Amino acid sequence: MNSDKKQFQQWEQELRDRELAVRLRELEAEINQQHPPHHAHLRNAAPHAKPLNVFKRFYRKLENIAKFIGIVVLMIIGIQIASWLAGTFIVIGIVWLAYKIFFEND
Repeated sequence: MNSDKKQFQQWEQELRDRELAVRLRELEAEINQQHPPHHAHLRNAAPHAKPLNVFKRFYRKLENIAKFIGIVVLMIIGIQIASWLAGTFIVIGIVWLAYKIFFEND
């Protein structure tokens, strides 16, 4: 009975060791997946990457400013056209009303 207990403890220890090894491999794979090796990143990096980033941000800001100015200009043009049309319709309405009142026979 004592040898059975020792054998059972030995199997239990082997199982714990295997589980620990598997967990360590999983953790290592997870770490390697999240953070690529530093030397691989440096090998593929361009020496002038940072100025391009600044240029891209500046270009995006410039693009957004141009869009905003374009929208403002289009709104002003639209308001001018709408006011011109409204003025035209008002004048046409007044002329029509004057014609109806003064020149049309009863």
